[in-house]
Amino acid sequence: MAKWHPALWVLPLAGVVAAGLWVMRPNQPQRTEPSHLGTSATPAPMSKTSLSDAPASQWQTVIQQLSRLAHCEQDHSCPPDSKTDPYAADYARNQQIKALLGQLTKTASQPAAHLELHRVAVEYLNWPDGHVQSAALTLLSALPTEHDNVPIITQALQQSFDAPLMRQALQELTRYPEQKKELQPFLSQVMQTGSFYAAQEVAQGLLPFLTPDTVGSYQTLLSQLDPQSTKAQMLAATLKEYQLRASGG
Repeated sequence: MAKWHPALWVLPLAGVVAAGLWVMRPNQPQRTEPSHLGTSATPAPMSKTSLSDAPASQWQTVIQQLSRLAHCEQDHSCPPDSKTDPYAADYARNQQIKALLGQLTKTASQPAAHLELHRVAVEYLNWPDGHVQSAALTLLSALPTEHDNVPIITQALQQSFDAPLMRQALQELTRYPEQKKELQPFLSQVMQTGSFYAAQEVAQGLLPFLTPDTVGSYQTLLSQLDPQSTKAQMLAATLKEYQLRASGG
């Protein structure tokens, strides 16, 4: 018969104690082993509702943010450096306004927002910064056409020296073919007295705006320009192209 040894009861007792300790710590976090099945330990980012599907309160909030930026001098809430570096502060504010206008453009598919978005686009189309004006024009382009948009655009850009902005405006104005004659004074003025590059943009992009009723006015303008100037040469080429198309050539 085997002789009983005192150490034999230690092993089962140790197991009981260990089990008791595990039971008494139910909230202890479990260790996660790395997976080799292609999953990542980093949680996937939560999906955000795009502004195009956002409720009215969201785009109205963006409009409120725009208004605060536009009038930040009143409550001294303008971007930093407004005192130490006014130019940097203006640039920072204009970039923020541009970004917010870009957010609003994503909501242009919501008919309920059209009236407010049009008002905002018109307001910032007259902002004294080309980047902001471009963003406002992009917003306006995303909205349905309105007859009053043509004089709004031409008045806002009448003194503009920004050639890319003028190119963008010409693209937008092609959405108003029934108002080509109304555009003639504006386009002629830009070619005659506008900045070097803005005048060239109009002279080169004039073809969609030429009609039998307006071509004579542009031909008269060409005779008044320096024939050696780049804008005159571009205008002459555009008028020639129009005549060729009109004659079926």
